[in-house]
Amino acid sequence: MEDISIPKVQVNDVTLTQFMLSPTNNTLYYNLSVNTTFQNPSSQVGIHFDKIVANLMYHGQRLGTKAMHDVYYLNHKEQKTNVNVALRGEHVLQLINGDEKLVYELETKNGVYNIGLNVRLAMRLRAIWLDDFDETCQFMCDNLQVPLNPEGKVSSAKFGSTKCSYKELKDKSFWED
Repeated sequence: MEDISIPKVQVNDVTLTQFMLSPTNNTLYYNLSVNTTFQNPSSQVGIHFDKIVANLMYHGQRLGTKAMHDVYYLNHKEQKTNVNVALRGEHVLQLINGDEKLVYELETKNGVYNIGLNVRLAMRLRAIWLDDFDETCQFMCDNLQVPLNPEGKVSSAKFGSTKCSYKELKDKSFWED
């Protein structure tokens, strides 16, 4: 895939209202919303996003997945669009050596959690001189330092926007998760 067709992805803001680890069964309860920007760097090719899959990651473990189908067409003139993703749920953390719980406790004390977002795209590239060209790719939005903002409370820590890095997707079977 040429650089002209690779969209740029950026996480603009994350609002985390719940991130609580149960002391009895290692279940992590979470509730967050993510605002991302998809940018088309090409002045000649439009991008139709057929499917966007966002995986919420916490220290190497996937907490949850949100899939959106036939969501956006970003033509060469629009340049960018915002996409909001809400993720809420629970996940039993695999505590392998106990360090994971210590890291969680330290992050809780600081009020800021190191969360990742893996964004996978199925898209079609469109131009007058090009038949629709199907492509899949993924972006890693690692080390997002997300402050906890429980409802009604404002944290002194602020989230800083983060550019996501492109990663070539070799296994095309990821749509099955």
